[in-house]
Amino acid sequence: MDQDFIPKLKKKWRENREKKKAKDREKKEEKRKLHVEENNNRRVQTHLIVATLIATVTFAAGFTMPGGYDGNQGPEQGMPVLLRVAAFQAFVITNTIAMMCSISAGFLYASVSFYNDVKKQKHRHLIAFWLILVAMGAMVVAFITGTFTVLSHSLGIAITACIVGSFSFFILIPELFKLYNYKYITDPDDAIWREEMRIRNQRN
Repeated sequence: MDQDFIPKLKKKWRENREKKKAKDREKKEEKRKLHVEENNNRRVQTHLIVATLIATVTFAAGFTMPGGYDGNQGPEQGMPVLLRVAAFQAFVITNTIAMMCSISAGFLYASVSFYNDVKKQKHRHLIAFWLILVAMGAMVVAFITGTFTVLSHSLGIAITACIVGSFSFFILIPELFKLYNYKYITDPDDAIWREEMRIRNQRN
């Protein structure tokens, strides 16, 4: 009788322990999903604000041309004064790229709400993020070329402004490689969760 009772008790105890572990895993997984969703929502909101700001700035810059417009009577009246300058043409092209990429990113973030598939949502988030990065780079180039166009008669100031403006790439490019290496770009949800777990383990 005792010999049957002890194995059954051990078996019952093991089953209860496995059930408890399964419940703990389920709770942790639910907590992780909620946490990931909150991070995802915050990230999307931040990216959408950045995309909107870039679109607003580039839209305004597109109609406030460097050097102004030709106000004299003739066939070129109303045309940009610096239309034939190469730096001005580069400004127009990069400013347009920045605006189109930011608007496309904003549209992708807005369209995510129509998809229930998580993979499709992540795919659009990643494309939108890359479009924002391209828009940022194009906006910096547009600022540099626009500044050079206006200050071209004072070559020393123009070159200095271009060099100072280029410093932002020394911040953007290394940070971009860091984000890629830690999978913040390829799989941001998983990367953020792993980083937070690492910090928690260090505290404990």
